[in-house]
Amino acid sequence: MWPRMIIRGRDSDVAAGSVADTLATMTVYNAKGAGDGVQTQATKYLYGSVVNASLQTGVVYPDSSDVLSQSSTTKVWTITTNNGDHVSTTYDRLGRKTTLTDQRGVQHTYSYDAPVVCRRIP
Repeated sequence: MWPRMIIRGRDSDVAAGSVADTLATMTVYNAKGAGDGVQTQATKYLYGSVVNASLQTGVVYPDSSDVLSQSSTTKVWTITTNNGDHVSTTYDRLGRKTTLTDQRGVQHTYSYDAPVVCRRIP
């Protein structure tokens, strides 16, 4: 039997015209758990790039000891890092990925050629 998945919606309000960090949590119930035989695994996805609020900026996996917390005044989510065990991503103004820092702390940098202008040739 496949694990059952529940996807919980974004946990913060997004005001019109502003960028607010949002959090989505995907919870999987795995039959390999101890006790009653069910293990809960929650992966947390952080969204809220200054470029586009729908771009994913962070992921905290179930085996991580990292903690996500939300400021009560600004409603911005941050990753409280004990050991850097999360993935974070940044984007350029065109919404293209510029850096990805993996769970080992290795930063992968992406670069792009200048945009090509396509013209119709008569």
